[in-house]
Order: sequence, then structure tokens, then C-alpha cells
Amino acid sequence: MVRPTIITWDPGASNAGDPVQRTEMYRNQVLDLNLVRVNPGFRKPAHPFTEGDSLMLILAGELKLQVDGEEYVLRPMQLAVIPRGAARGFEAGPQGAMFAASHLHLGDGAVPRS
Repeated sequence: MVRPTIITWDPGASNAGDPVQRTEMYRNQVLDLNLVRVNPGFRKPAHPFTEGDSLMLILAGELKLQVDGEEYVLRPMQLAVIPRGAARGFEAGPQGAMFAASHLHLGDGAVPRS
């Protein structure tokens, strides 16, 4: 019988007091999953991620996502799929934000298997 791995997030256990609380929940050779809580108004400047696509699922609050110079307002239960290589940054809304972020790590020239 195959059993799942169950992981419970305790945001108080990870870098409490920082404007960004990030906990890596899972990682293998091609994928990671992080849970992130950001203080109100915190801003992360745009930066490219060249290894693969990124996903951000908003769980609470509001996030202003910038992708290649365009801004998108994300609210709970909205998922952003950000293509490989796009410059992305964000700013948390007035209540802060909590989101799940996942990144594919394919490396240069790699193509995902289907």
C-alpha cells in the first residue's frame, strides 16, 4: 500500500517576526512547494525565474502580482501560472497575504516529460 506524506504547516515555527514567513513544505528534483505569509505592504522586486514555470495560489489576503511590467490583483482561491523566464514580483495588500508557491526546476534547455 502506498501512503501519502502529510505535512502540517506551523508558520510560528518558521522565521516568525520576519516580513515574509516562508516554509518549504516539499522538494524533489523538479518541483518545490512553499507556503508563504507576507506582512501588509511588503514588496518583493521583480526578478526572473529561468528554470521553469511558477505557480502562486492565494489562500488569504490580497497580492498585487507584477509579471513583465504588468500588474494583476490576486485574491483568495486565484491561481497564477507564471511562465518560465518571466520577471515576477509582488506586493502584499493591506491585510497581508498567504499563498502557496510552487516552482518547476527544469534547468536550462530541459523539457518536462509528459
